[in-house]
Amino acid sequence: NFSSTVGQQTAISSKKILPKGTPDEQYKFAFSLVRKDELALASEALEEFIESYPGKPLASNARYWLGRTYYVRKEYRRAAEIFLVAYQSQPKGKRAADNLLRLGMSLAELGNKKDACTTFDKVERDFLDLNSIVKKQVVQRRKKIGCD
Repeated sequence: NFSSTVGQQTAISSKKILPKGTPDEQYKFAFSLVRKDELALASEALEEFIESYPGKPLASNARYWLGRTYYVRKEYRRAAEIFLVAYQSQPKGKRAADNLLRLGMSLAELGNKKDACTTFDKVERDFLDLNSIVKKQVVQRRKKIGCD
């Protein structure tokens, strides 16, 4: 049917973003697009990387940056989905607190104050040893949206 044909064409065409090379080289290429502020292309490259190497340690970084590309473009629902999946895939990983922080920020932008505050609470409760930058951002975000 038409939608599966379109889906196949999209999948085929999107496979051409990452250059040939090692996973590290491909990740660096995708991340270079983020740094150049080519966010739509970066999103596609990061999605391709995650699909190609879901178990690689760099996949968690790729998920985080993928979420950021959507957040910056004000696609908060998609950003929230990605940050949630990123957190759920590695709830104790290096990016776990960052993913929860960004999930809360995305929820706040969607007008979902209650869940945003709950998410910020979880960051503070589950990550007592937060680095000062994340801790400061959680405090600022809680204050900004009026969490109790």
